[in-house]
Amino acid sequence: MATPRASQPVKKSIARNQASNTHHRYTVKDLDEAQHTYDLSERDDIYLHLVYGHNGIGSASCGPDVLPEYELRTEPFHFSVKLKPISLQNNSPAVLSRSE
Repeated sequence: MATPRASQPVKKSIARNQASNTHHRYTVKDLDEAQHTYDLSERDDIYLHLVYGHNGIGSASCGPDVLPEYELRTEPFHFSVKLKPISLQNNSPAVLSRSE
């Protein structure tokens, strides 16, 4: 698979409905350590962050813990990610967002 240039748009498809993702020019460590957005310096690379699930609200830090039915339980799972370089010259972003 060809590696897209940093300036080249990339379409990403996540194969699970529960999953979400973000992409930006900061590492997880950058985001964790920053106190404010102005503390962040963009990197040359683009980082894709995949999120499989979220725990319910509540942490027992100042109130009750998450109810059992909303607790995120870790268990093995499989997923796939498809990254495909795209060209905006011949394609509409609206059409590309609906295609596989």
